[in-house]
Amino acid sequence: MSSVFTSPSGVSLSSLSWNGTLTYNGTVQIGSGTSDGSDNQRLRLHGGGAPGATRGAMINLAGNEHTNTGKMQLITGDVAGGDLECYTRGILRWTFADDGRLVQDATNGGPITFTKANTTLNFAGTMGTSSKNPAVDAANGFVELQVNGVTKYIPYYTA
Repeated sequence: MSSVFTSPSGVSLSSLSWNGTLTYNGTVQIGSGTSDGSDNQRLRLHGGGAPGATRGAMINLAGNEHTNTGKMQLITGDVAGGDLECYTRGILRWTFADDGRLVQDATNGGPITFTKANTTLNFAGTMGTSSKNPAVDAANGFVELQVNGVTKYIPYYTA
């Protein structure tokens, strides 16, 4: 049977140990308690018995004056299947696979779009009705590149 701990206002969790569910009614703020200009601490949440990729996934949040200077690190476990999955509206859209690949969910993912200044790179895979006019449908698979409002199509081929 798991226990439930409900934190009253002002309770310090620094030495609290429990097994179960931590519940707090109201706004929850978890931080290191440093003052502005002295934010040299790190908050770490890990899934294993100790921090480290060999023990499981973890999140590191560093203050601006920490040696990791304000970084947010999402770290997966060092194990086959230790993927980073990205969901929107409760649906898997993208996965950073454990081998470093960015994988789009075949059913629910959308086109890959990168936008910077007046340049857009859009990879939407196979599209259209095979008219062989990439401006219409890019039927064989094209990368669409827009620079300063001019659209170019670069075909790709499968070996």
